[in-house]
Amino acid sequence: MATAARVPALLAVYAAAGGALLAALPPPASPLEVAPQLSARSAPAPAWRLAPPPTPAAPLPAPVPPRVFLVGEAVRVSGDRPDVPHVEPFLAAHPDDAETLFGAAVSFPDADPRRGIEETAVAGFRSSDGGGSWVRVRFRECLVDPWVSFGKGADLYLACLVRGGAIAVYRSTDAGRSWSSPVHPSGAAGGAGRSADHPILAVDRSAGPRGGTVYVAFARQLPPARHRRGLFGTAVTTSRDGGRTFSAPAFLRRDELNQQPFDAAVLADGSLVVLFMDYASDRQPRARSRAWAARSADGGRSFTIAALPFPLAGRRLPLPLAADRSAAHRDRLYVAAAGQQPGEDREGGPLGALAAPGQQARQDRDDGPSGALSAPGSGGLRLFRSADGGRSWTGAGIVACGPPAAGGQPAAGGSGSPRAASPAGAGASPAAGARTPAVRSQPAADGCETPAVAVGGGGVVGVAWYGIRREVRGDCFDVFFSASLDGGDTWLPAVRVTPETSCPRAGSFPRVASRWPFGGDYSGLAAGAGGRFRLFWADSRTGVYQVWTATVEVTGSP
Repeated sequence: MATAARVPALLAVYAAAGGALLAALPPPASPLEVAPQLSARSAPAPAWRLAPPPTPAAPLPAPVPPRVFLVGEAVRVSGDRPDVPHVEPFLAAHPDDAETLFGAAVSFPDADPRRGIEETAVAGFRSSDGGGSWVRVRFRECLVDPWVSFGKGADLYLACLVRGGAIAVYRSTDAGRSWSSPVHPSGAAGGAGRSADHPILAVDRSAGPRGGTVYVAFARQLPPARHRRGLFGTAVTTSRDGGRTFSAPAFLRRDELNQQPFDAAVLADGSLVVLFMDYASDRQPRARSRAWAARSADGGRSFTIAALPFPLAGRRLPLPLAADRSAAHRDRLYVAAAGQQPGEDREGGPLGALAAPGQQARQDRDDGPSGALSAPGSGGLRLFRSADGGRSWTGAGIVACGPPAAGGQPAAGGSGSPRAASPAGAGASPAAGARTPAVRSQPAADGCETPAVAVGGGGVVGVAWYGIRREVRGDCFDVFFSASLDGGDTWLPAVRVTPETSCPRAGSFPRVASRWPFGGDYSGLAAGAGGRFRLFWADSRTGVYQVWTATVEVTGSP
């Protein structure tokens, strides 16, 4: 009983002691923060607390818009003479006025091409509404080989071949509305043993001391006293008074080979670059001819010459040259070359040797400078570029001749409306609400012919060409376009520009088609601002070679 009586008293003592111990403990910092009390023998441990709220995540980047080609409606430039064949078109765009264009082509005004070259004529075409409509201009002395170039301001020049193998240069001071009488450079006056060929115009539009200088590069027969009869050399004649008078010609190099100019460009510092080739003869071109870039820093008086890093394998069609005017890669030069079978030579004059489409070029290495590349194959166009004004050249990317098997082809749009084509494999899917381009199947091209190259705003490089297919009715073709946004390293899949295929040999003028199976030895391509390009070509969809034009805009470009 005594022990039981003392239990309540002991409980009271223990309760009082526990209360005093709890009172000695520090209170928690907050109801949500509890630090467990550790005995002296326990290792220290961090206090547990609620984590602060997470930082909001950065917003996801906006989807990258797809690269899309917007192909404008094709316009027939030579539609006022639908019965007359027109070939070998060339185009110049005003550097400051996107609405002003001037093109030219070789025509057969009597519609009887059997009568030969002396019955051809050069027709000019002027547009003041950005290519929607065109006015024909007759250059009465001109026979073939038209070349057009804008100068400074509203100055515009046209060069051509006239009777007797001479060169004529016309000048306009109002962007092609009116023209002066032609001037015949003394060094390219033609005559017995002095015939000229393939004149090329380039004008210095820089603000430097040679601004406004007009250059004409051409091939001319050399004096037989120094060279075997009939040998052609490449020469340059210069005008420093706006095309009124020209200097004596300066020949680029003298050897025992023929030479032929391809193209020319003037850089921002006023340097002139001329692209040309050499070959053994018209009938039997040397299997491994070379292309060369000649550069002049003194207004065409003297030249330094560098070889391009591939063999031509007998090809004598012009290679196009373009200069980048953008700030990122100012004066970078581009050359586009199509492949061909070595030794293949369809005769047609100094510029008439055509490659067989669908054939693989020989893949041996050239015996030129170290690092030379093999000839481009017929599976695509090969681009070459120079970052030092033509002193040295390297290979860039290869452009497929046609879209891949699953490639897209733009469906015909409404009258006056562009056709949209999303290149196959272009990457991102269209954003929500964006128009999905309509496509239809098409056969792939077997080969590329007659390339043209231009560089637009922001350094976008564009190429156009005739994509060839071998058919029982002869070689048929469509015109294709592609673009590169990284200086030629990679290319968007090709888009077909022509809504109908042409088969010239099945048309009304097979003799014209035999000489110009792909519309001419060259075609026109001009670049505008914002990734917009204008194509200028000849096709025979109506049965007669006619000049057509269309725009291609590269959307989603930087």
